Amino acid sequence: SNTAELFGTLSLTGKTIVGTEVYVNTVNVTIIQYNFTAVAEAMNLTVLNLSRGGTATDSEILAVRLLNDTNANGQFDTSDGQVGPTINVSASSTYKFAGLTFQIPTSGASFLVVINTNASSIAGGKTLNASILGAGSIESAGAVSGVNITETLTTTETTAAAKLVGNLSIVGKSLVSSSISLNAANVSILLLNFTALGEQINVTALNVTRGGTAGDTDVLNLRLINDTDLDGGFDNDDTQIGPTINTSSSGNYTVAGLNFLVRAGETKSLIVVLNTTGSSGGKTVNLSLNGIGSVESIGNDSVVNVTEHLQSTSSSTASISGTLTI
Repeated sequence: SNTAELFGTLSLTGKTIVGTEVYVNTVNVTIIQYNFTAVAEAMNLTVLNLSRGGTATDSEILAVRLLNDTNANGQFDTSDGQVGPTINVSASSTYKFAGLTFQIPTSGASFLVVINTNASSIAGGKTLNASILGAGSIESAGAVSGVNITETLTTTETTAAAKLVGNLSIVGKSLVSSSISLNAANVSILLLNFTALGEQINVTALNVTRGGTAGDTDVLNLRLINDTDLDGGFDNDDTQIGPTINTSSSGNYTVAGLNFLVRAGETKSLIVVLNTTGSSGGKTVNLSLNGIGSVESIGNDSVVNVTEHLQSTSSSTASISGTLTI
C-alpha cells in the first residue's frame, strides 16, 4: 500500500488595530495584528507578502515592519522584536518580507504590522489599508515534515481604510513684561506659532484662558493679531483676525469664526493682545491655551477635526500697576 505523509496545518487570523485616522509624521503606527496557529508541528515561516490598499503611496508610508507581538496584546511594546527587514519601497503596493527564519510554535504566535507616516505635503485625505491577499502570499513549511503548507486565512484585511490627517503644532512664547501700566492699549501677551504638515489646516477658533487676579473689568479688548511679518511684535502692518472680546466666560475668551489658513510646510503666527483699564491696579494677568480643546481646526483635504500638538502656550504673569505723577 501507499505510504501517506502526515504534516501539520497553519492558520492565520487578522485583527484590525488601526483607527479611522492616522496622523502624518508619526512613528510606530500599528495597523493590524496577525495571529498564527500551528497544529501538529511547528511551522517555519520564510516569506510574507503584505499588500497596501487605498490611495496612499510610498511617499506617505515608510518603514513598514513586522514585529513579534510577544505578549499578543496587539500593542507595540519595547519587548516586541522585529522580524525581517524594514521596507520603505513597495513592489506595486506589495511589501515582500523574504528570507524570514521565524518558527511558529504549536502554542501560536502573533505579528504586528507597524508603519511610519511621512510629512508629505499631499498626504492629507489619502487612505490606507493592509491585507494578506491569500495563501500564496505566505510561504511556510512544517518544521518536522518539511512539507510546504497551504495556509488557512481568515479576516486578513483591515476592516476599513484609515484616513491620513495633517498635523498642526502650536508653539507659544510669552511676550509680556513683568508689569503692565494702567490704561495701556495693545499690550502683546502671547505669541503663538502654528506649523502645519501633511495638508493645509484651517484654524477656526481659539479658546484663550485668563489667569491671575484680573477680571473682566480690569482687562478689555482681547484680540488676535496676524503677525504677518513673523517678527514676533505687533506692528502697523499686522491685522486683526476674528472679533474683539471684552467679556469672558469664567476667564475663558472664545475667539470664534476664524479662517486662519496654515498651508502644509508653512509657519504662521498670531499675537494675543489686550488693553488694561484704569481700575486694574494691583491685579495680575496671564493668558494661555490650556490644551488641545483650546483650539478648533480642520484639515483641508482630510476634512477631519485635527488634534493639535501644543507646546509652551502660556504667558508669564504680569502685574498691572499705576503710574505716579509729581
